[in-house]
Amino acid sequence: MDLALDGRNGRAVIETRRTHPADRARSVLLIGSQMDQEHTKFVGRTYQGREPILVTAERIASFCAAVGETNPLYVDEAAAARGPYGGIIAPPAFVAGFRYGDEVFERIPVFSRGGLMAGIDFELEQPLRPGDSIRVSSVVKEIYEKTGRTGTMVFAVVRSTLMNQKGEVVARIDHRMMNRPGREKAKPQ
Repeated sequence: MDLALDGRNGRAVIETRRTHPADRARSVLLIGSQMDQEHTKFVGRTYQGREPILVTAERIASFCAAVGETNPLYVDEAAAARGPYGGIIAPPAFVAGFRYGDEVFERIPVFSRGGLMAGIDFELEQPLRPGDSIRVSSVVKEIYEKTGRTGTMVFAVVRSTLMNQKGEVVARIDHRMMNRPGREKAKPQ
């Protein structure tokens, strides 16, 4: 990995070299760029979800049916009662369905017209159970540009924390969204 100053626009660039030259990727740090000034005001901001979300056995069962999950801990009340949790719990991937707080991506101008989900990571602190009332709090962790073979892309990472009705952290989720910056109109000659 190399750090260099891009002479064309004064931005710091991190280059990662992979085994094949065509796979070279460039991550542009937002230092002194127009993007830096436009988006850094969002980094560190916290947004709260509007209403708590009630976890129900029906929602868990619907999720399991949609993804083909058949583990009895998630779908069979009698088997789950004999299991380590004493009842039905949600499968780990269930947390991916919780929307980030207060439409945070829509508040960042480059994502106001949409974007593509670029990935999701989650850490579970404890199982979600029917009856849990989940509140979502989201913070913008970072916004950065990356330039690859297809051009420049803007990424934003939002960390959502899910808390139950007891104030216990249930999970932390990092949502990554990608979009292309708007194209400037060509100036007439």
